[in-house]
Amino acid sequence: MPILHKCNQFFIKILITWLISLFFPNANCNALAYTSGTIIWNNDSVSEALFPITYNAKHNCIPYWIYEKKIPYFNSDNQTFNKTLSPNDVKEVKFIFQGNEVRLLSISGLSKNSRIFLPLVVDGRVKLLNKYQINSTTVGGPNSNLSNERLIEKSIIMAESGIVQKISKSNYQKKLKHLLSDCGLVIAKIESKKYLYIHLKEIIFEYNSCLK
Repeated sequence: MPILHKCNQFFIKILITWLISLFFPNANCNALAYTSGTIIWNNDSVSEALFPITYNAKHNCIPYWIYEKKIPYFNSDNQTFNKTLSPNDVKEVKFIFQGNEVRLLSISGLSKNSRIFLPLVVDGRVKLLNKYQINSTTVGGPNSNLSNERLIEKSIIMAESGIVQKISKSNYQKKLKHLLSDCGLVIAKIESKKYLYIHLKEIIFEYNSCLK
């Protein structure tokens, strides 16, 4: 029985890797890790689970964009392979990757009538999340099969009310001064340009500390 179980795990691993390479050719995944974690359902109940996470071994990073709509998982007995989780099913998924906790929150408000999983960067009264996408541009003329691919990282702010906003280099001052207006110290640093867009993580962290 243990041998049969190991064989099932092996073939499932191959199947998951193949399916992701088929449907997400831009993910550049060449490794698969089984990592323990938890599922927080919409009714706030919690389940233990095992997640097969594909990642780029060269850069040691997870292509989060392939998990925006679905996350595969095993039951905590490590034997029962369930259907994939949808952002409509749960509030949050947590697991350990390379010794660090990864939290994927189910977020609405970025596209019409749709929820997606996004990785949490900073937690608190105001949350900072990242959204990733691949942009492809054709090289060598309209009939060329060659293209350049670039990974775009977008910053998402979620207020305590649950409202989400996209933050960019061009609008961060205006949006943050409105969103974080009840912490004068942070606003002063934004206005004096001591805090720039590249300091977004530090800005949100200090804002949350300011209100404690």
